Amino acid sequence: MGGAEQHTKPHDAFAKETLEFALGHLGRLEAQYAIASPTQHADIYFEPVDSKGLPGFWTQLADSPAIFEVFRQTPGLDACLDVLDKALSLHRRQRPRVSNTQNYTRARTWLISPGIPRGALKALGAKQTNGHRWSHGFYALPQGLKTHIVVLSQLPQTPETLPLRLMGRGHTQADAIKELLEMPQDNPTRAGLMECMVRWQASVLATHQTTRTNAQEELLMNVDQLVQKWRNEAWNQGIEKGRQKGLIEGRRQSALLVLKGRFGDEHPWENWLGRMDSPDAFDALVRLAIASEEVGDVVRWLESEVL
Repeated sequence: MGGAEQHTKPHDAFAKETLEFALGHLGRLEAQYAIASPTQHADIYFEPVDSKGLPGFWTQLADSPAIFEVFRQTPGLDACLDVLDKALSLHRRQRPRVSNTQNYTRARTWLISPGIPRGALKALGAKQTNGHRWSHGFYALPQGLKTHIVVLSQLPQTPETLPLRLMGRGHTQADAIKELLEMPQDNPTRAGLMECMVRWQASVLATHQTTRTNAQEELLMNVDQLVQKWRNEAWNQGIEKGRQKGLIEGRRQSALLVLKGRFGDEHPWENWLGRMDSPDAFDALVRLAIASEEVGDVVRWLESEVL
């Protein structure tokens, strides 16, 4: 996202999941939205439902159609110009489709950066917008461009900004993870964002160690405590269910939570686990799922157990 040089596929997926979690109830999101050619895509395109009058930080970002470009590294001027080119291409594509121009709303552009892109802000004439509507960390380009740059390291540490700050770097991300862990365990925001982070870590772990970027290694260090806590909670949830439904079912539920968190829903986990009835086998499976970097290792083990 935000250009091939700035991003890896795991971060693309994480940013999409996090924005879907934060904005999904306000409209429709589409990742890798085709704009003007097979090679020109917006990271995220957002089409709102009627959110007028609703309070909240995120409804301010969702009051009109928008494209979101999320950078893992702080972008320079060229990268920001590429985003503006996408926005203008989208405008040219959408405008002729509207017969009544009064009903046409040009998409807003949100450029999300982990740090302060000082050169780009200066060159593009961006001004910090600290009015009543926008939070600290928002910079507006000249009005006609309908573009904002959001600097994650400058956002206030509030629950509303937490999903964005989890996309940040260094202390920004580490502090956001600490806040996430301190939320009550039954908080739905905590549960949803922790699952996004677990899947992100699993995607990065699937990348061979010698090819990981410094940003990916930094992520693994930041997110390790969160993932360990999530695994413990998932295991404890299974144990509690086991007290209610029997030891085997508890083990099965714990294993299912770990498998989905590490590797997603693409495989028939429930079908395979439903054929297992040994507590020791469930324990071995959980250890393998946590240690394995490749889903194929887990699939082969399961197939040998149940087929």
